[in-house]
Amino acid sequence: MKKIRFIIAMVLTFQLIFPAAYAGIPEVNPVRKLMRGVVNMALCWAELVRQPILTNKEEGDLPGITWGVSKGVGFTFGRAILGTYETVTFLIPPYRTLVEPEFIFSDKAE
Repeated sequence: MKKIRFIIAMVLTFQLIFPAAYAGIPEVNPVRKLMRGVVNMALCWAELVRQPILTNKEEGDLPGITWGVSKGVGFTFGRAILGTYETVTFLIPPYRTLVEPEFIFSDKAE
């Protein structure tokens, strides 16, 4: 556990000392990957609400209640698993997002 804390402290220190290293591409760095993983693990349950609403807007009421809920359950597990993966491997490239939208409440639509 001390090693993990040390690694996190080193990455954060590197970010503070050498911020120009990631200038111009702020979404592609280990700290962003760690943040994305933790947020997606914590808020994965919001897919249970989000997917039925999106499906209802696109396809109507009945698909929103049936297919939307099914999609919500699947997307919840997917976002939780990817969040866990990104949290555990935040120091290992690639640093790009594996899920769209990157965060559950971002403006990008799927």
